[in-house]
Amino acid sequence: MVPNAASVGLDVTLTDNDQLLVIDLAALGSAGGNVSITGNLMLQSVDLSGLQTVGGSLTVTGNPGLNAILISGVTSIGGDLTVVGTAATVIDVSALTTVTGSLDISGNTSATAINVGALTDVTGGLTIGGNTAADPIDVGSLTTVGGGLDISGNSSATTID
Repeated sequence: MVPNAASVGLDVTLTDNDQLLVIDLAALGSAGGNVSITGNLMLQSVDLSGLQTVGGSLTVTGNPGLNAILISGVTSIGGDLTVVGTAATVIDVSALTTVTGSLDISGNTSATAINVGALTDVTGGLTIGGNTAADPIDVGSLTTVGGGLDISGNSSATTID
């Protein structure tokens, strides 16, 4: 993987790199396939701040030490968005408008805020659950969910907008 790549035609996969601490792909603007960041046990930070479009799914799971996820510039995901079981304090995908699949943001017990405030359409289901420190949870622009809607187990949430 070239750190300064602006575009990748297919998948971006960073999986099972046990000693990896930082992923800095801030220059990446688009991925034609899936972006998968999974099973990196020591990972602390992911910078995908330049990423705008993902042709497939965006998956961040199995990274228990991950405390910073910079994905706030993503506007469109052609598959699923899954952010599960991280130590991230803020999950901000505030530019995201469309998920052509399902959205699952769950089990991120250190997340004090979850922002998908520009999201209008999810073709599949939407799950935001078990983010026990999250308050507020912003889903304020959501107009269409094609599947089930489950916002539960966010025990600190006083505001779901």
